Amino acid sequence: MVCAASLELASLQEPNRLALVPEGVPSWGKNSDRWERAYAHFGLEVPSERVRLTRRRRIEYLPYFNAGFVMFPNAPQSGGSFGAQWLETALHFDQHCSIGQKRPWLDQITLPLTIKRFGYDYLVADTALNFSISDRAFEPDAKPVLMHYHRWRNLHAWHQTEQALLALDQIAGPNLAARMRRHYAEFYEMEAA
Repeated sequence: MVCAASLELASLQEPNRLALVPEGVPSWGKNSDRWERAYAHFGLEVPSERVRLTRRRRIEYLPYFNAGFVMFPNAPQSGGSFGAQWLETALHFDQHCSIGQKRPWLDQITLPLTIKRFGYDYLVADTALNFSISDRAFEPDAKPVLMHYHRWRNLHAWHQTEQALLALDQIAGPNLAARMRRHYAEFYEMEAA
């Protein structure tokens, strides 16, 4: 991810509420009973609420979030911190629920399961906080805060990348910046792969 603008997160912070950006596409469970089986594994009903996915046709879908940006409360509930609950849910689901094709989506599958299982609320955050640029043409009017790029070659068209690299150079200082540019030269190259 590339941080392309100042992070203003104070308005998203509330006890027992997460701030999340929906996934771009329904990459898991879209044409099967997998979600029903996943929720049933933990004795849960499939939620009735829907979120609007962020790319392509932007369909309404079960709560399904991109795990690249998950803002959760620091203060633990009686059952522990959200991070520990999510990890426990993911490990249990991975080891004890026989549903296919869990990987590479295990984190995204178990995120809404953990929310429902432990009674958290969530806020759908602005897409700019996890702006996925893979398989997306450059949008000149877009103002991403966090660019989720998946592969370095996806960054070449986005001017925010060069700005972020220049800021990194300023933070690192001239000596470290020069060493980083030599060591990671292929990544600093902004031409299309």
